[in-house]
Amino acid sequence: MKTENNKKIQEMYLEGLKRYKAQGVRITIDGKELPEEQWDKIFRVAERSDGASGFYMADYIPGEEGGISEIHLDRIYVKGLKK
Repeated sequence: MKTENNKKIQEMYLEGLKRYKAQGVRITIDGKELPEEQWDKIFRVAERSDGASGFYMADYIPGEEGGISEIHLDRIYVKGLKK
């Protein structure tokens, strides 16, 4: 049940990103514009050899006339973070 609920939340988040993109908002993941088929990578947790866990954090870049012009999703690592 929890996995199914998480999947629905992830799908809703991705649909939201697609709506932003359709409105002209630039979406980047790790500094690159990736095909929408690869956007689900933002939900994967990664671990480095030093034990740090990584996840994606979104930065919303404002436009000159208000609103959002870009969304940057970048992996960050935090040492001691538990899954």
